[in-house]
Amino acid sequence: MSPKELSYIEDTLSHLEEVNALCQSIESEVDSAEFKSLACAVADGQKQIYQRMMGLISV
Repeated sequence: MSPKELSYIEDTLSHLEEVNALCQSIESEVDSAEFKSLACAVADGQKQIYQRMMGLISV
């Protein structure tokens, strides 16, 4: 991969980590089961994307 492509992937991974941290924060702070469920679902989706992105750079 080119340095530019790696930079894009690193940037994406950083954003995914931030979104995951935000989802975890929301999940721990809200009382509504519906919001907790939504935050958990978003976090799970972010984790899957993160794993796929890591797969791109570990090949």
